[in-house]
Amino acid sequence: MTKELMTTQPPTFHLLVVDDNPTNLELMARIVENHLPEVRCFKAANGEEAFSLLAVERIDGAFVDVQMPGISGFEMCRRLKSDHQTAHIPVVLLTAHIATPQSRAEGLDAGAQDFISQPVSNIEMLARIRVMLRLQREHVCLSSQNQQLRQTLKSNVAALRWLTGLVDVGSSATLEPELLENLATRLDGAQEPTPDQFASWLLPELPHGWQSALLKLALLESIPLELARRLTPLGEVEEILDYLWRHNYHVETVAGGYRFDEQLQGYLRAQAKVLLNENEHLEVHHTAAGWYQEKADLWGALRHLLLGQLYQEVELLLSQTGLLLPLTAPQNVAELLELVPEALAARLGWFSLFVGSCKFGNAPGEIDNWFELARARFVAAGDRRGELLALSQQVRQYLFLDGRFAYGKEILPRLEELLAEQQDLDPVNQSMVLYALSLGKCFFSGDLAKGEIYARSCLQVAQRSGQPDLELDGRIACGYLALLQGSCVVAFSEVENAWQLCADGANGSVFFYLMAANLLLHTGDVGGYREQRRQLTERFSRKSLQQGILGAVLYLLDVEAMLFEGDAIAAAEMIRIGWVEGVATQNPHLHSWFLQFRALLHARAGRKEEARLDLKTSRRLREEAGGGVHILTNLLVCAETLLELDELPEAQELLQRALELSRRSGDLLVRPGIHVVFARFYQRQADTARALEQLREFLALLGSRHQNCGFFLTPELFDILPLAVENDVLPEIAQRLSAEYLGRDIHDDGSQVPHLRIFLLGPFLMRVASRQWLEGSSLGATGRHLLGLLIFAPGHQMSIDTLSGKIWPESSPSRARQNFDSTMLRMRKFLDDTWGSGSARCYLVVERGILFLRHLDVDALKYKEHVEQARNLSRRGNAWQACHKLMAAERLWRGSLMEGFDVPEECLDKQQAFEELRFEQIELMSGLSDPLCRGIDLEALLLSGLRIDPIRESLIKRLMALYRQNQDHVKQKRLLDQYRKSLKEEDFSPEEIAEIIRTLEDERP
Repeated sequence: MTKELMTTQPPTFHLLVVDDNPTNLELMARIVENHLPEVRCFKAANGEEAFSLLAVERIDGAFVDVQMPGISGFEMCRRLKSDHQTAHIPVVLLTAHIATPQSRAEGLDAGAQDFISQPVSNIEMLARIRVMLRLQREHVCLSSQNQQLRQTLKSNVAALRWLTGLVDVGSSATLEPELLENLATRLDGAQEPTPDQFASWLLPELPHGWQSALLKLALLESIPLELARRLTPLGEVEEILDYLWRHNYHVETVAGGYRFDEQLQGYLRAQAKVLLNENEHLEVHHTAAGWYQEKADLWGALRHLLLGQLYQEVELLLSQTGLLLPLTAPQNVAELLELVPEALAARLGWFSLFVGSCKFGNAPGEIDNWFELARARFVAAGDRRGELLALSQQVRQYLFLDGRFAYGKEILPRLEELLAEQQDLDPVNQSMVLYALSLGKCFFSGDLAKGEIYARSCLQVAQRSGQPDLELDGRIACGYLALLQGSCVVAFSEVENAWQLCADGANGSVFFYLMAANLLLHTGDVGGYREQRRQLTERFSRKSLQQGILGAVLYLLDVEAMLFEGDAIAAAEMIRIGWVEGVATQNPHLHSWFLQFRALLHARAGRKEEARLDLKTSRRLREEAGGGVHILTNLLVCAETLLELDELPEAQELLQRALELSRRSGDLLVRPGIHVVFARFYQRQADTARALEQLREFLALLGSRHQNCGFFLTPELFDILPLAVENDVLPEIAQRLSAEYLGRDIHDDGSQVPHLRIFLLGPFLMRVASRQWLEGSSLGATGRHLLGLLIFAPGHQMSIDTLSGKIWPESSPSRARQNFDSTMLRMRKFLDDTWGSGSARCYLVVERGILFLRHLDVDALKYKEHVEQARNLSRRGNAWQACHKLMAAERLWRGSLMEGFDVPEECLDKQQAFEELRFEQIELMSGLSDPLCRGIDLEALLLSGLRIDPIRESLIKRLMALYRQNQDHVKQKRLLDQYRKSLKEEDFSPEEIAEIIRTLEDERP
């Protein structure tokens, strides 16, 4: 089948020519091409091709040969006329001879318009086509005129029907038929009036009371039916709104009522300004405010009080609710604040407090004056409750936005005094004050014990308040204080509870996400910290993070994470970025911290003068900023920097001061770092006894906990661990820490061996420290077999006889032993050549007929541990911790066990076991709820599982549910098609495949 455009001019008529003789076909097409440029000719060699063309192209006329194989011209004509979509096409039949009366009768009966005998006469053929053209133009013109006439009649009738229906919905509504006809005519062909017409000329013509009622309702954002009945005596108000909604006339349904869309509401409000008097406006807002207060919708009440300029009632409402309204502020709070006259807000304490509190999240740069004004007004008026709430907001301001810890410390005593007086403070405001006090005592005064008391009280009161956001704040405060006191189990428990609150609808703040990231970093999970930080930056915009000090704190935590990993270059770059973006110089507290980290990096790089200059400035700024527990971190980093600069007396002074402050405050987060730096100080002094005393304190602190917890435990500080092992000072803990954080094992004599890192998930790779990578293919099949057996053997050891029997089962014992010795010789030589002489004997050790694989770090074993931990955490309901274990496993997965290599038979079960673990990991991750699953590309994860097992039913179902949720029908079809193909390749019968697919298609989420 072919089709060709026969003219370069825009064609208006599409002609189909059907003939099984190609010469005739070409001749007729050329006749049309040469004489009728407005005709586009389509050619078909038989009836089948013709109907294929008719399915995709518009055809206005057809010339069809009578005698064709398959479908004859008569049959084709009958089919065209029997289909309503093609019945209008005029058909001229082509006959090889002069048509007989019988054939003419048959053709006319089939629906043909005329006959032409072949060979075709140019003149006759063109005449027939011109007739078709004229008839087509007449048909189009007549159809257009008829359509316009029908539309006009239909519009007038539709407009009259719409107006009559609107009037008839009210049983008391009456309107003269002549008036309705006149209104319908004025619509000028429209089925219904525009919002402008409805408001300006139609509404005044409608029955008495409708105008006032609808204009009053337009002053509401939404129209609860109960409130609408209070505002208007019109009994049919619900029927009227329902009629407009059912006819899609600029009215939407909302919970409990209706709402005008923005366009109609705008026109109605414009008319309300003209037609409603001041008392009517006031009545609407006063009645609405009272109704919203009855429904405990305080923001709805406040909005109408402000719109009605009922400022005395606004002041009363604000004083009664305190900080409750800002706590539950809606997204459009900025628009509502524009209704508050600034001069009035500056004069009235509750207005000032309200404005400042609402601006806390979206305009923090403007809140300082508002809180100061509020506090001053309350003090002048003797309003101690108002002063208490203003002071609590200032504490939050200094904590999260300004970093002015010295100011915060000054106002804490007054805050505590006022709280003690307010015995009848409601739970919401009491909880918010206790939250401010708990963190203020921690950050401003360094009194962790008192801070914990306030935090626990805050949580108890918040749970009574019924406000999930307040309970979330209480959990954050308790969790952070637990972290500072080294109680990681408590801290993790509080974060778990907080995540559950977020899943149930609480609004997670920046400080909450930061707290979770802080906990992960300071318990040694740098990968988990980075994942949590990524979620934080995705959850909150860059602008919102830079509005206060918390964004800068993130930079500092990034610096600490990089130092933790020993990446000084990346840490220096992060400090530079923070400096360029201005986060480092916003306040003395942050400025000092950035400078101290930079001073340490300068000192370690040998840039002593730059280090001293930064150190001097940072210490001055720290004294200016004040602070509680933060002073500890500054003292520790300063002391380590002085140690690097060999300024030992001053380093000792700072360490002693830090240790005393840590003990006095109850800190256990920074104290491990203090003891380690102290140990390094005494080691530098050649005072081994005192160095070991400090190491014992450090190791005992970490050994007594379920999880390691500490600030600033960098590789440089951990380098002193061999001293503890060599002198038998808690050697097991020192060896565990070295293996976990440094990737080294420490022998009893203090010597160290870097771990042999083996990557089995995906391609087989090996590496020692930062030395050259070694690919599994370099070891040969026998070497890989031997290592694979050892890696998964208990204790990574196996007798030589057992190994030989498994690898060379067909050989005699003596021959198998010879093969073993030869393989070991080659492997050791290869490892020594790659990583240096003697390297192999560190890792492959033969003792008394047993081969040991030592100092090992295997990704597959870590992966298995993470998935198993996630499984147990999920069973206990600890979803957040389980999520991070699953993400840690995800970072390790690079593919199936020894992917790309022939896996020894003894390891095939291991490969299958790890694939099952992979499926379990994917299923656990796909079952996570919001907000935990936001950072997971669930589709990519499920597809990665299907690459391992294309017919894994659980993965197919989850992926299908995901596509249904996203209403992605293309991907649903593609998935089902691939599933069919995979089932077929697995030898499922057609009947089984059909049943499986049908069951899957019938499932509903």
